[in-house]
Amino acid sequence: YTMPTSPLVLLGGKIITYLVICLLQFYIILFVGKYMFPTIGLASFDFEGKLIGLTLVTLFAGLAAVSLGVLFGTLFKTQEQSSPFGATFVVILAAISGIWVPTFAMPQAMQYVAKASPMNWALEGYYTILLRDGGLWQMRYDIILLLLFSLLILTIALFYDKKKRYL
Repeated sequence: YTMPTSPLVLLGGKIITYLVICLLQFYIILFVGKYMFPTIGLASFDFEGKLIGLTLVTLFAGLAAVSLGVLFGTLFKTQEQSSPFGATFVVILAAISGIWVPTFAMPQAMQYVAKASPMNWALEGYYTILLRDGGLWQMRYDIILLLLFSLLILTIALFYDKKKRYL
C-alpha cells in the first residue's frame, strides 16, 4: 500500500517472476528427461522439434496457475488461509480435469466438466504436441482458453483488490 507505484506494476512483477520460475522448472524437467534418464537405464525423453510448442503451452499454463495464485492471495488475508485452500483446489482440479483419470474413461457428465478445466486445456496442449505431433495451429484453442482464463482471473483479482482497498 505504501509503494509509490500502481498495483498493475506490482502485479506484473509478480507474474513475470513466477512465470520465469515456472519456465526454469520446466526446462530442468526437460533436461532431466533428456540427459539424466539414460544414466539410470530409462529411455531418453525426445522432444526434438517440439520445444517451442512445449514452451508455449507451459507459459500459458503457468500464467493460468499464477493468475489463480494472485486471486487466492487477494481473496485471503494470510498465507495460512490461502495455502490449504490452494493445495486442495489444485488436487480437485487435477481429479476432474483428466490428469488422474483419462477423460475417455469418465462418465459423459464428467467429461463435460473436465473440458471446462484449465488443467485439461494444458493437458490437451501437451497431448497435441507430444502424442498427436501437432503444431501451434492445432493447439491454438487450448492456448487461447488458457489466456482467456488467466485474463478473467486477473481481472477478478484486480477488481477485488481495488474494492478491498477502498472499504
